[in-house]
Amino acid sequence: MWILLVVIAQFTWAMGNFLDRYLLDKFRLHDTDETVRVGALVTFSALFSCYIWVAVLAAAAYLFGTPPLTLLLSVSVHERLLAFTVGVLEIVWLIPYLHALADNDETIVGTLFQLVPLFGFVFGIVFFAEYPSPVEIAAGAAILFGALLLTLKPKRQQEEQRIWSRRFDVRTFTLMALASAIVALAAFIFKEASGDTLYWASVAWMTMGSFFSGVLLLLVPSYRMSFLYLLRRAPRRYVLVNVLNEVFDNAAILAFYGAILLGPATALVQATTAYQPVFLLLIGGVAALLGSTRHKAALTCYGLLRRLAAMLLLVVGSYYIVLL
Repeated sequence: MWILLVVIAQFTWAMGNFLDRYLLDKFRLHDTDETVRVGALVTFSALFSCYIWVAVLAAAAYLFGTPPLTLLLSVSVHERLLAFTVGVLEIVWLIPYLHALADNDETIVGTLFQLVPLFGFVFGIVFFAEYPSPVEIAAGAAILFGALLLTLKPKRQQEEQRIWSRRFDVRTFTLMALASAIVALAAFIFKEASGDTLYWASVAWMTMGSFFSGVLLLLVPSYRMSFLYLLRRAPRRYVLVNVLNEVFDNAAILAFYGAILLGPATALVQATTAYQPVFLLLIGGVAALLGSTRHKAALTCYGLLRRLAAMLLLVVGSYYIVLL
């Protein structure tokens, strides 16, 4: 059962990468710039957490007969603050991720989330003084090299920019490294927040943190204006796709944590995130077959071989870091 939940979660997250790019591409009304588009989507995602919060409380009341207030107070103040912080971080990492996705292919940006185990590895050293073995050092180097290979620019751009540092997409690498570091930190804090507590209580406080982030984002003028612009002037179909994307994303989160609860070992379940690059490549291939010129251009012989090599390094490296 847990394997099925993992497959559902990874496939849904991969689909979410393509939906995010679709939303960024379509929200170009009246020459909206990248900051406006990202601000609208991040704020929408944060405020949508209010509906997830209500759904979690309703589900707990229906399935376990636990009143909402009782569920929220079933964890200590310290654990509430930790789970709330995780909810904030779950929104914060979206900002660098969406900026990276605005100008890049979904298969590249989504695959770079394999940097998450590497940062989890770093946090283990910082917070627990867990020093790496030679195999883990080699795995970390493989992840770093794979990420650099994945962000290598096409040969045409390399010829135009001879400086070695410009042969790599430094902006994408930096943004995704930041997003991955935030995700890894959120996972570390969540582990501390929900070690011996109720799962649904932790999720409820997480969603409260996410919604609170949305309220704060509305205080930023550019984000508030872009969010209101989305609600008032974007086509209804665009808003519906956005809602569908949020439902899928939250369903993937619940499925993945459900797999952690049902699986034989947490590390084994976390290692299955390696499936996501496979789904990304397959979905990108289907999009190319259906006529997407952007995906056809990305899947040239050279581009495909480079991505396969980079994905292999990232997947193998993250697998060994998680399981060893």
